[in-house]
Amino acid sequence: MNDKLLPKKTTQGVVLFELENTNKVTVKFSNSDFKDIGSKTYSVQ
Repeated sequence: MNDKLLPKKTTQGVVLFELENTNKVTVKFSNSDFKDIGSKTYSVQ
């Protein structure tokens, strides 16, 4: 999932995790230089 994208374009991907509790999960997104470019927090039920 490290392909180059054109500005304002989107892509989809899937990453599977096995969670050990129902705490909120924050996923951080970074670019190819490992600089943070965004994050999203999910509630787990």
